[in-house]
Amino acid sequence: MRPKPLYSQIVKFVKEKIHSGAWAAGDKIPSEKELAEMFNVSSITSKRALRELQVMKLIDSKKGVGSFVAETPRDVRDNKTNLVVSLVMPRGTTGVEVVDMISGASDFLQSKDCFLSLHIVSCNAEAERETLLDLARKRTGGIILAPYMSSANSAVVATIKMNGTPVVTVGQSYEGIPVSSVVSDNFGGGFISTEHLIKNGHKNIAFLSNVPIADSSSARERYLGFSAALQKYGIKNEFENNLLDTLCEEQWASEIKSIKDHEKQSDFYIKFLKKLKAKNVTALVCSCDFFAYLLIYLCKKIGYSVPGDFSVTGFDKMDIPYEVAMPVTTIEQDFYSLGYKSAEEVWNIINTDAASRIIAVPVRFIDGETVKDLTCNEEKLRKLS
Repeated sequence: MRPKPLYSQIVKFVKEKIHSGAWAAGDKIPSEKELAEMFNVSSITSKRALRELQVMKLIDSKKGVGSFVAETPRDVRDNKTNLVVSLVMPRGTTGVEVVDMISGASDFLQSKDCFLSLHIVSCNAEAERETLLDLARKRTGGIILAPYMSSANSAVVATIKMNGTPVVTVGQSYEGIPVSSVVSDNFGGGFISTEHLIKNGHKNIAFLSNVPIADSSSARERYLGFSAALQKYGIKNEFENNLLDTLCEEQWASEIKSIKDHEKQSDFYIKFLKKLKAKNVTALVCSCDFFAYLLIYLCKKIGYSVPGDFSVTGFDKMDIPYEVAMPVTTIEQDFYSLGYKSAEEVWNIINTDAASRIIAVPVRFIDGETVKDLTCNEEKLRKLS
């Protein structure tokens, strides 16, 4: 059996003092230096112990003053009005979609005389982690998290939730973590867009994602919907034609001000498009509109026509970038409902300790100008034969 880390001895000592009533709420506890001397450990170890106790909401630390026994975490949420719920989002998530999501969450909370605070973090797991831990230490009323990646910080989120702070993810979900999620019907959307292509005569269809599907639950569900549609219509999923694990350097960029900003990845994508063309692939199901528009732009750059050479579908219904003068056939997400329902779920957890669940928000098919109807060609061939 592995020995327990030294800092856990300090954590256990402080917890016992608090739970036994020896140290009451508001009492000052020994300093970082005093704890290090008491347990004959380094100040780094005692500092780690105090940090853990803060995350567990057992103590509050005041810079230059010291650490004090915290109030009972639940006390912060006993007053159900004037509650502040924190929305954490990665930097770059801007545009009408995000405004709608914020509006939905804010509207629900205002109906309960509560408030929404917005926290924009850098697009990396460490920045997201630090923000989450900081909010937990400050005992925010609840957290709505739009994860940077669904493969990052799952343990931190689970710990914060188990320590008493309600957490709901929006847009993506964590596998195997008992945390509620509000997501679009990504599986359904992937199925619908693929079925639309099949009904328009396409049989050689590829799925392309600009993020590894292992890191994005939304992209993964869209791929599974794509696969299910192929299976339903008896079409083989040619796995090597799909792009599932190549990371675009700026994968979470949102509103496209200039597609040319992302041409660092162009050479790779152009080679992939040429490979698909050589294999007679006629349609591309893209994981998001941003990627769909980027590929349409690159097709134009190398002399391919959309929808002539490739039909393309996206997901999100984002604004059309000026470099691509055609609306993509896509799946529209209801961002207002995503925000509203995620705030509502936080509220439900606070008031009823509701069990974790996944709430799927319906999506809507939008017919654009990027899908070619091949059934007309099939009809002509039948007549000629």
